[in-house]
Amino acid sequence: MITAELTERHAPELYYRDRPWYALPVLDKAAGADNRVCILGGGIAGLSAAYALVQRGWQVEIIDRQGALCRETSSNPSVIVYPRLSAGNARDNEFYISAYCHALYELNRLQQGSDERFWLDDGLMHYLDADRAQKIISACDLNSDFISVHQSDEESQAIVEYAGAGVLLPAGLCRSLRVACGDRLTVTRASISHIAYRDGQWWCNDGEQNISRAAVLIVASGGGESELHAPWTFPIERVRGQITVLRENRHSSRVSKTVNRQVHITPAIEGRHYLGASYNRDCNEPGLREEDDRYLLGVIESAFPGCFSEEDIIDGWAGFRHVARDRVPVAGAVHDEDFFRKQYADIRNGNTRKVYPPARHYPGLYVSLAHGSRGFTTAFLSAEILAAMIAGGPLPVSREVMDYLNPSRFLVHQLQRG
Repeated sequence: MITAELTERHAPELYYRDRPWYALPVLDKAAGADNRVCILGGGIAGLSAAYALVQRGWQVEIIDRQGALCRETSSNPSVIVYPRLSAGNARDNEFYISAYCHALYELNRLQQGSDERFWLDDGLMHYLDADRAQKIISACDLNSDFISVHQSDEESQAIVEYAGAGVLLPAGLCRSLRVACGDRLTVTRASISHIAYRDGQWWCNDGEQNISRAAVLIVASGGGESELHAPWTFPIERVRGQITVLRENRHSSRVSKTVNRQVHITPAIEGRHYLGASYNRDCNEPGLREEDDRYLLGVIESAFPGCFSEEDIIDGWAGFRHVARDRVPVAGAVHDEDFFRKQYADIRNGNTRKVYPPARHYPGLYVSLAHGSRGFTTAFLSAEILAAMIAGGPLPVSREVMDYLNPSRFLVHQLQRG
């Protein structure tokens, strides 16, 4: 057997065509020598990242201001899991199809190991404009086991059926993930006001008090930077959403499968239908709003006339999703913005002969943010990406998808525009 040791690593010569600004950080084995990571945020993004790293033998601490898991945006009583497909964005399709397939794998595996039913994979019917549906099918080239198209009663509408999709009850999933992580996961209740890198570790502080420190830190707290005085800026906004919970009635058996028709409605689950969700950019009201209930009922009336009324409303939920400007999650290593502005200041000129240095990142700092309304579809794959980067191993997606999710993309686009 021949062995060798690399004593010196030289930076490669990278040109414009190589997209050096999207170069991945070199794995720092010393930084993760203790196989310990701290995660800020106990929603599905943080919990799925913890789960992925626990599977690789890491010890994880989640810090959350609620001191519990899935209590804020991820506390939604019911979500639907299905992919977002486009007729004209191949990269978006690649990511969402991969994320959806991986989510199904994890959900089915976790459900098999749990006595509590939280994953109802009975399929989903999505109503779309018929021309658009056909363009999506042609663009994605997917087999009928994954997606099929049927004609609806309206000539202009098609029904896109996802046989493997379904309804997820997040509370049950979060309990299952917590059990799967076992004693490798601890949860700390604290509100982190700022983070700072010092002596090779990320210090997570609540005011002057240090709550935790670790060489590897994942920020998975919705919008991420707004409360942390963090060394980055991402264009992420809060969008309010509301779900209306309806009692099962003598007419509602017509809803035999989850239907998405502008809004979605589930079949009865333990006597309850879940109808949602509204989408309000300019509303910061945390409580339930009657106008949202009326809006949701009005939309679903066109799909199921006479099926529900305001008297059937028995509960509701409202929360705030975090959405990036381009509506794509932000997942990966955090770049050094000062380095980017200095080294890539001229990339708007497209100089193909200039040699550029590879991207520089903050050591051991990662994010999984802005999963929006499809967080339970996208978080698992994003977690696998981070775990592969942190623990070492093959990446689960193509370089093109890595670039698509890369946290530096907003700054790169800004520099390219000049």
